[in-house]
Amino acid sequence: VSPEKEDRKEERNGRKPGRRSTNLDMKAKMERSRQSARESRARKKILNQYLDELVAD
Repeated sequence: VSPEKEDRKEERNGRKPGRRSTNLDMKAKMERSRQSARESRARKKILNQYLDELVAD
């Protein structure tokens, strides 16, 4: 394997193997995920209400 390909592989990975993320980072990541899910459900609810109104008319 050429050195160039090894460099690309590391860049693609995004983090070093064997590294554990800190508990604080994991909590922050989980909170962002929960917030994103809440926002997604809210958008879905609004979309469904809009579509129901279109069908009702």
